[in-house]
Amino acid sequence: MNNIQLVLRIAIIVFLVEGIIMLGLSVLGPIPSPGMEAAIDAFVLVLIVSPIMSYWVIKPYIRARDQAEQELAQIGRQNALLLNAAGEGIFGVDRQGRTTFINATAARMVGHKPKDLIGRAQHEIFHHTKRDGSPYPVEECPICATYRDGKVHRVEGEFFWRKDGTGFQVEFVSTPIREEDKTVGAVVTFRDITERKQLEKDLRKSRNTYRTLVDNLPQRIFYKDTNSVYVSCNRQYAADLGITPATLVGRSDYDFHPVELAEQYRTDDKSVMESGKIKELDERYIKDGEERYIHTVKTPLKDEQGKSTGILVIFWDITEQKTAEQERQMMEVQLRHAQKLEAVGQLAAGIAHEINTPTQFVSDNTRFLQEAFTGYGRLLTAYDRLTDAAVSGTVPEALVDEVRTLAEEIDLDYLKEEIPQAVEQSLEGLERITRIVRAMKEFSHPGTEEKTPTDLNRAIETAIDVSRSEWKYSAELITELDPALPQVPVLVGEFNQVMLNLIVNAAHAIGDVVGESGEMGEIRITTRRDGEWAEITISDTGKGVPKAIQKRIFDPFFTTKEVGKGTGQGLSVAWSVIVDKHGGAIDVESEEGKGTTFIIRLPVKPEGKLHHE
Repeated sequence: MNNIQLVLRIAIIVFLVEGIIMLGLSVLGPIPSPGMEAAIDAFVLVLIVSPIMSYWVIKPYIRARDQAEQELAQIGRQNALLLNAAGEGIFGVDRQGRTTFINATAARMVGHKPKDLIGRAQHEIFHHTKRDGSPYPVEECPICATYRDGKVHRVEGEFFWRKDGTGFQVEFVSTPIREEDKTVGAVVTFRDITERKQLEKDLRKSRNTYRTLVDNLPQRIFYKDTNSVYVSCNRQYAADLGITPATLVGRSDYDFHPVELAEQYRTDDKSVMESGKIKELDERYIKDGEERYIHTVKTPLKDEQGKSTGILVIFWDITEQKTAEQERQMMEVQLRHAQKLEAVGQLAAGIAHEINTPTQFVSDNTRFLQEAFTGYGRLLTAYDRLTDAAVSGTVPEALVDEVRTLAEEIDLDYLKEEIPQAVEQSLEGLERITRIVRAMKEFSHPGTEEKTPTDLNRAIETAIDVSRSEWKYSAELITELDPALPQVPVLVGEFNQVMLNLIVNAAHAIGDVVGESGEMGEIRITTRRDGEWAEITISDTGKGVPKAIQKRIFDPFFTTKEVGKGTGQGLSVAWSVIVDKHGGAIDVESEEGKGTTFIIRLPVKPEGKLHHE
């Protein structure tokens, strides 16, 4: 009722009272005196004014009551909103187990409407049967126990049933409702844990699978915390220490190794955790008098905030692999050396010709000098007699004529001109022979297993000298070698092999173009420094490589030559040497019908590494 309605009702009552009074007076007769009439008027006035005054007096109280009612209604609405907005199911029961309130979430989870549950016993509706299908007596129900014993009951794994007959696992908290120290009911908060239980089951299965997998791996695996204390390990690692995985937990390397070794392990663990980087290393040790090798991978572990939580270590025995690798490397070195010798053997005829040519003219010049000095000997003998005659004071004319005749006979002027040239040519021939022999010696040397600082220009010139017989009849070889190029760490023997292969390939490519025409192609070799890299280019004016196969030319056994003229190993070896062994790159640029250029890049510093793209 609002305030206007209240005033109207009071006014109606006053008019009714006044009407009754006036009616009564008319029945009784005229008013006996003016005083009585005034009293009656006053009484009527009081009846009219007093309700109005009373209203103004109680008006604040009326307003307070209205506001309290509004606030109470608002609180009720808010509580209803909070209950219905809660992600968990919430309901209350009285001491008879009847539902007194239930939020929308709870009703939806059990498949009912809230109004259908109010006033009904919750146990009979959705908690009547256990998960295995057996009846659930009220006496055993933890919810019902709450309003009997007044205690909080926390339960996980109970089963609630939906209206459609299906069910779900729940965890709930049943809390007593107290009023004046008496338990008048209980409020229950519950949630569906079906998905969580399935996840827990899957997690257990995953952990068991992980443990089975880890325990059956041949690798040794363990995990330490930031203090290098063991957290877990696999069965193989524990067996090596003669204990079980569970026994290892909480212990450190000091419990199993000498102090010096334990300190080393601890320091190394700390270094890896502080760096935040994975560390891999091969370690050598002696076991039962036998040399063994292990490969270790140490991985720093971090939490979601990036804070270090420990270190994971995996290691395994690689003795057999190490031995096989050493044997493979040795065989590879021997193979490379054999390939070099094979290449030299294939070039042997040309090299022999290269040596034979200067040898021939050295031999011819030597015979010429022999004959020339025989004539010189006869002339010198005549000069001696002429000198003796001059000393005695008598020089016979016949002796002078003999000397002149001998000088003309041996053609002294010719000998004066030719002998120096013969000597110079012989020296050049001998120098040429010496250079070829030196190049052969350098090229054929097996080299070392370690990279050594090398003059690449000198190595290239050596390859040029050895391969001269392959290109001299079909190409002009031009070099532009940077004299300022620093020494570069390389495996000399293998680098020489690469250069020889590329020069011979260039010569053959040009030979296929010029044939027997007598024309000459061009091979151009350049070197230069490009930042931290030494760059070598070998260009030819051969027939070029078709674009379709350019990506395959470095594949093993791939060749464009006729059967019997190539093994397809030359460029494959070049790739292996330059990219795999030196951390460099080798690329090809070619245009069919115009020629090919190979570009080699090698790091000037040993630690340099260029990933080939």
